[in-house]
Amino acid sequence: GWIVGGWTRPYSHRTRGILLRTRDGGRSWTRLPNLRLPRLNAIHFVDPLHGWAVGENSTLYPSGIFLTQDGGTSWTMVVQAPSQPWLAGDFYDATAGLVIGAGGRVARVTPVKAESIGQPAWGTRRLNAIKLAGPDRAWLVGDGGLVAVSHDTGRNWHPPAGPLPLENPGQLDFRTIAVLGDQCW
Repeated sequence: GWIVGGWTRPYSHRTRGILLRTRDGGRSWTRLPNLRLPRLNAIHFVDPLHGWAVGENSTLYPSGIFLTQDGGTSWTMVVQAPSQPWLAGDFYDATAGLVIGAGGRVARVTPVKAESIGQPAWGTRRLNAIKLAGPDRAWLVGDGGLVAVSHDTGRNWHPPAGPLPLENPGQLDFRTIAVLGDQCW
């Protein structure tokens, strides 16, 4: 298991990331030493060796997207990417995924670049979570009752087919989403 986070220094806005790992179900945690990453917001491993981390950008790490191929011992920055904070991401495998960022931005990620795929119709509402549900379908949630689904790997986003059973969904902020097959929570 993994935990990521970090802090931002007041005034200078310098960020510092932290990665913690457990190999015994959470009974003990180890901090990965000598990592100089910015504050991290999400982590996703696709197998024991290959994982992704997304977070704040910095002068040293302008993309804020990182890949490990050795179980978290070392991290490589995705070199070509919009310079902005990334809030969350989900990944198909060690070669591709989607990330969401500040200002409602969605980007497709590979080990060498993150390519913005536009800013959909929700404007600048904060996006909080994204979940891939197959080779083409993705879900995301955010503030102001935002729930959207894409059937073309994030190029186009639409509200779900049915209405949410809520009186005023625009007054809610959705923080996370889970998807299993055609079921979504």
